[in-house]
Amino acid sequence: MFRSSAIAKTLTVALTLSVALVGTPVPAQTAQLSGHVYSANGDAPLTGVTVYASQPETGEIYSSQPTTDQGAFSISEMPTGKFELGVAIDRGLYLVESPVTLAPAQSQHVNIAVSKKDDDSSGAAVVPASAKPTGWSNPLVAALIVVGGAVIIGLIIEAATDDDEPASAF
Repeated sequence: MFRSSAIAKTLTVALTLSVALVGTPVPAQTAQLSGHVYSANGDAPLTGVTVYASQPETGEIYSSQPTTDQGAFSISEMPTGKFELGVAIDRGLYLVESPVTLAPAQSQHVNIAVSKKDDDSSGAAVVPASAKPTGWSNPLVAALIVVGGAVIIGLIIEAATDDDEPASAF
């Protein structure tokens, strides 16, 4: 009898612990993005500029404090995923052409050189935000928007010109 009572208590404790652990949320692992921002030629750090990281899937935007005298920036507590980077300087917002992907608990370091798009340099080229293509510049997206609009207009016209005669009161 003593043996089955001890087994029952052990099973009860194990079951209670497993239920408690299953119901406990697991904290999300975050990532960190850091690096330096340089001028077009890559030798002079840009101070006092802000780096932005936008996650297209969620629409969330994360930003750094203004860069240090060495052009250093850091954005911590970021979720994992793909980010588009931008640099806000007195001349406007410049976007990095290549996105950055962050993995759980990763600390990614990037160097950004702010230059004009027509520069033929390697590395992270940055272009003014106004030069970034819109959805209309993609022929497939533009065609889908036009066809979708035509279908909706056709449905509206069909509903307005329904040939059914109204029911007679007599």
